[in-house]
Amino acid sequence: MKIKKLTILITILAGALLLSACAGSAAGNLSWPGFTTDTQNNIAYLANGTHVYAIDLSSTVSSGDAKDPTPKYNQKWRFPAAPDNKVTFYAAPVLTEDGQLLAASYDNQLYSLDPNTGTLNWTFDGAENKLLTSPLVNGGKIFLPSSDFNLYALDLNGKLLWQYTTGNALWATPVSDGQLVYQPSMDHHIYALDAESGDLVWKTDDLDAPIAGQPTLSPEGILYAGTFNKELLAIDTQNGSVLWKQPLQGWGWSGPVLQDGVLYFGDLEGYIYAKNAADGSDIGQPSQPPAQSGQKATERAIPERPLVLDGKVYYASEIGSVYAADTQAGNPMAFFTLPGGKLYTGPQSAGELILIASFGTRQPLIAVDSTGRVIAEFVPPK
Repeated sequence: MKIKKLTILITILAGALLLSACAGSAAGNLSWPGFTTDTQNNIAYLANGTHVYAIDLSSTVSSGDAKDPTPKYNQKWRFPAAPDNKVTFYAAPVLTEDGQLLAASYDNQLYSLDPNTGTLNWTFDGAENKLLTSPLVNGGKIFLPSSDFNLYALDLNGKLLWQYTTGNALWATPVSDGQLVYQPSMDHHIYALDAESGDLVWKTDDLDAPIAGQPTLSPEGILYAGTFNKELLAIDTQNGSVLWKQPLQGWGWSGPVLQDGVLYFGDLEGYIYAKNAADGSDIGQPSQPPAQSGQKATERAIPERPLVLDGKVYYASEIGSVYAADTQAGNPMAFFTLPGGKLYTGPQSAGELILIASFGTRQPLIAVDSTGRVIAEFVPPK
């Protein structure tokens, strides 16, 4: 499969895009931000370079600079306190049901932190290569994918319960229905594993391409996954058979968002889709948002799943723009543009605000209102 130029997105993970030959050592120590939002406590946890930050979304201070009047969010803590170039965070941190914050790192380790203070609870160091994606926490267990080809199942104290080895690196967070864990692999398969024992229940036939993003699991037991073969697939979780497949204009990096029977999705050519979950048929025509002044249409990749909020779908694109499309009519329009930055992480809601994580700017987290106006931002203290 020919590798297309996708600027920083592919550069960061370039070696691993040798696809069938990719090994877990592909990704370097350059990363873009991943974050998760605790809306109940109004905290954002941001993985950005050499630190994980806890950001207080209810507290801002004035910069005191007339040239930079945007209020700044306060930092509650950061981990580690001092930067360590051997420890790099990319994957979004994950809150557990028993009050931990899990952060996966490029140094092959999973860190459990106290979300209130950032102090270290425990570390799992059993993986033999980089951790490129977030773990799944489900049913009192932690399911940790690794680029060493293994899915590790841990208890909530970080003790290894079992591991399962696939045929290639794991870039995608799995999903689970409580009984089975569904793990995509760069080896072109999705594996269904017993959550208790780690035994293989089924694996799909060769899907003709790697799956790099977390699938979406419907209440009816259907998995929806994008692939590097420019396809969106629906897979029956009873046996792993493909129920339908629909072509895309570009590679599918992430899974879709499912709401009210509609799948909302973007690809690495910058096209956005609304598809009927029943058969994959298009609801309206796939469209590419209009380029803004100075933007190249070839750099509008949409790597992450969108945000569906109040009748609109918000897509973050590599070029640094967020586009908003109506859930009914489509018609994507520019919502927010970040000069000089790249967007590789999907937006999230926080109350009445939308949070956007940027790459290549001094403010890795930005909050905007429903009109796209910047309300506050986070600038990591030196």
